[in-house]
Amino acid sequence: NFVRSTNGQDLRSMTRATALFFLLICLFTGCGSDPSLQETVAELNERCPVVLDEDTRLDAITSEGDHRLTYHFSLVRADRSSIDTAEFRRALWPGLLSNLRVSREMEKLRSDGVIVRYEYIDRHKSHVATFEFTPGHYR
Repeated sequence: NFVRSTNGQDLRSMTRATALFFLLICLFTGCGSDPSLQETVAELNERCPVVLDEDTRLDAITSEGDHRLTYHFSLVRADRSSIDTAEFRRALWPGLLSNLRVSREMEKLRSDGVIVRYEYIDRHKSHVATFEFTPGHYR
């Protein structure tokens, strides 16, 4: 468990939330269409923020050109001081990378060689962790 908390908060559901997020991408973009990265980002941002579970919210998605995509998440009940950030990274990295490698919804990003980033902040907007995956990670 990567949360050191005095109020019983538990962020073990992060992996489930990430999986749910990829399902939401599919639902929002139609899965079979081939929009540009900016079009996809614009469409998804119209639906943000999206509450993924009781602990996690997708606040926004940003892109830099057609080769960098960043998902911005908030841990809505957590304080950075209560999170073991090293354990948080160890717990989330494998699931994020696995979803990126095998998810049908991420196929276009993989084929286009997009750098995918996941940024997490706590309820006070303090940085918790950033994960960055290059084509070398997921190909």
